[in-house]
Amino acid sequence: MDVTSRRTSVVVGAAAVVAVAGRAGGFLWPLRPDEAGYLLAARAWSPLPDSLFHPYFVDRPPSLLLLIKATDAIGGPYFLRFVAALGCGLAVLLAAAFTREAARSLPRPCPPTELGRAVAGAAVLTAALLLTGQIDPVGAKGELLGVPLVLGSAVLALRALRTRSTWLAGCAGLVAMSAVGLKQSLLGGLVFGAVLLLAAVATRRVDVRAGVVLGAAATAGAAVPVLATVAGTLAVGADLASLEYAVLGFRNDAARVLLDEPTSSSRHRMVELTIIFATSGMALVVLWCLARARVSLRRLPAPVAASLATLAADLVAIGVSGSFWKPYLFALAPSLVMAWACTQLTVASPTATARDTTPTQRWRPRLGALVVAFCVASTLFSLAGAWAAWARGEPPRQYILGKEIGRVSGPDDTLVVYGGRADIQWASGLGSPYEHLWSLPMRTLDPDLSELDALLAGPDAPTWLVAAVSLDAWGGLGARHLRETINQRYAVVGTYCGMTVWRRVDAPPVPALDPDCETPWGRR
Repeated sequence: MDVTSRRTSVVVGAAAVVAVAGRAGGFLWPLRPDEAGYLLAARAWSPLPDSLFHPYFVDRPPSLLLLIKATDAIGGPYFLRFVAALGCGLAVLLAAAFTREAARSLPRPCPPTELGRAVAGAAVLTAALLLTGQIDPVGAKGELLGVPLVLGSAVLALRALRTRSTWLAGCAGLVAMSAVGLKQSLLGGLVFGAVLLLAAVATRRVDVRAGVVLGAAATAGAAVPVLATVAGTLAVGADLASLEYAVLGFRNDAARVLLDEPTSSSRHRMVELTIIFATSGMALVVLWCLARARVSLRRLPAPVAASLATLAADLVAIGVSGSFWKPYLFALAPSLVMAWACTQLTVASPTATARDTTPTQRWRPRLGALVVAFCVASTLFSLAGAWAAWARGEPPRQYILGKEIGRVSGPDDTLVVYGGRADIQWASGLGSPYEHLWSLPMRTLDPDLSELDALLAGPDAPTWLVAAVSLDAWGGLGARHLRETINQRYAVVGTYCGMTVWRRVDAPPVPALDPDCETPWGRR
């Protein structure tokens, strides 16, 4: 191994270690609402014919809950964050592997020094995008967990195309579809593989017959997770209709709810997402790739076309989501890194023109490196802010209130949280007789809150009721449909940590609640 290769390996290895270590903050903060909700659903999972995820409703593929159930069994509630940290380190290594594999498609070999810089840059950029404190340096959600799968499928697709291996093509399809099994919008691996193959055939890198064979192998591989999910659903006695609705149908109904009832909070999240996209350096990566797209497509057509198509698909997926939560931006990391790597390779590799010797041509790789430097600087700055907020900022009020309710509760107490904060539910340790742990499923599947109102008025009414959001939210939804029943069946315990708490009037008395919602979490 020469000096350049050793230096590149050191940088890539260091970036992978930093990516893993940088997620260590996740073990210092309680579970996020989505993490808590999926954990509760996984622990209580007892399928019925018409309800795959009974007793709770979950709008995700079963493979996500299987992963959470497995990690919980191995290492407890926080072990998923450890798996996510390892996944970040693996993503860094896969980004380096992708760059090396893409370089093999260049018409002329990239100089070893420039190749090493491109490989190292892709690794560092991946670590920076996955660690930025502006998105979520703590939680582990499907978008983050799926990043190494998307990158891995792209590496396999490039190698399958180069070697004409149907086995690798099948593996690429399987891995790409496995990412979709963690979050439905993680279509990047499938888009990359499809466009890569089409572009290769269009540019006659492979003939039509070979393209058809590789495409068939990739399709067969992608079918494996789908068939396994279908078989598993039937094996546990659930109807395929409940699987289809949880994975696909619900999204259509939820989209209509979001369009019909736009809220100031969703608009605020959209603006916040745009700001993060710009200040994290993601927008700069896009601009750099687009500025060099024409030249890059000419020198490295298939990988560049596939990377840009994947990036476009990921941006569209975020734009049509309607919710605009910050972790959605993690889904952009693979396509951003792949597009940057392909662009960097094309500006760093020699061509047969005289312009190769001009100062401008020699400076272009450095401009790509400056893009990475900006992302790294932004990540370091945001992480410093995140750690400062942990030490001196607001504590996790929902978790604290949930723990306090659990402390004073009896063994038969139950709890319903209005507003979809499953972290309150999880922290309390109490079960929920209401099937909706998130606000969007509640607003979509119980739009007039008739199910919740009947529950509060019936014999299985929860002992505790917490309004994580005001009853006046969503156009006064709770105030219109629940106020009368709450006034009849419940007594106000008090307002703690900005949330109103009720207890059923016929429930035994309990000690007073006394949650400490002022002391910063890092000073406890």
